[in-house]
Amino acid sequence: MFVLRCCTATATAADRLEPYGEAIAIIDFARAEAAKRARHLQHPQLCLDAIQMGVARGGMAGLKKEGEAFAAAAALDTHKALVHIFFATRSTKKVSGVTDAGLKPRKIKRVAVLGGGLMGSGIATALLLANVDVVLKEVNQQFLDGGMSRIRSNLASRVKKGRMSQQAADAAMAKVKGVLDYSDFGKHISQRHQQSL
Repeated sequence: MFVLRCCTATATAADRLEPYGEAIAIIDFARAEAAKRARHLQHPQLCLDAIQMGVARGGMAGLKKEGEAFAAAAALDTHKALVHIFFATRSTKKVSGVTDAGLKPRKIKRVAVLGGGLMGSGIATALLLANVDVVLKEVNQQFLDGGMSRIRSNLASRVKKGRMSQQAADAAMAKVKGVLDYSDFGKHISQRHQQSL
């Protein structure tokens, strides 16, 4: 009985809410941010609908709206896809004969990336940040120069934001080798990544 009274008292309390105009402005800001960060997704807006109802008409009305929002979100295709991804990800962690066999992943020392476009240069940058040597292969010198420039720019952006020192960026850039043929793709390559549009 105490729990029910406590929850009811909390749901009907309004003493900790911002004044209505300020609260609506905060919710409107949250809506705009959610629309920017999660474009085309409806469930963040449904959550904000429930919050707004609670602010406007009280906690009990907000709880009722939350139930309606949950039902609406559960019917969305996005919900079904996210649930599928969740369970698919969980199932890959338990592969019979692999995850229970005590296998240990081999250390990746050097990776070849085929293509230095946006995706290839991004993968190369991520590998460099993980302290992995990279061989970046392109079809001609112009494309290779562009890929190397994008990697340099990615690292410079991290330096500018204070996420790494210039010395670390220079050391990372020294771990990239740009090539125009496959002669460096010998047995010392741990992985190969091909990028295409």
